[in-house]
Amino acid sequence: MIMTWQLAADWASTIGAFLLTVGTGAQAYSNLIEYRDLRQIASNATKQELRIWTNSKMMMGGRGRSHGLLPLLLLLLLIVALSEIPRKMIQLQGAAEGGKEAARILQLTRLVIVWTILFMGSLLVLAASCIQLAVT
Repeated sequence: MIMTWQLAADWASTIGAFLLTVGTGAQAYSNLIEYRDLRQIASNATKQELRIWTNSKMMMGGRGRSHGLLPLLLLLLLIVALSEIPRKMIQLQGAAEGGKEAARILQLTRLVIVWTILFMGSLLVLAASCIQLAVT
């Protein structure tokens, strides 16, 4: 009887992890679609503002030999993007031309990043849950 309850608990956690994975993946995909749509119809002024911001963040990494440090550099870039995007959104909203559009695009960028991270975490939980279920 203990084995039956253990199996039921394993199935419940696997199904719960699956639903979390599907939900976060759907949210990330939804934000990505909205980002792409908005980016396609954005004005030239908006695209220029975003290009300037992106180039300034890419230059932060510097040049040189960073082959072994690439994962660390990507993590640093992700952290900087998540912390700088709200600040830049506030600056862009005050801009005369294309500011609000650029701010919305940056907001969607941040949402895509956050939901993708949550999706990857729930995917790992789902994988662990499936392994646990297979072992029992």
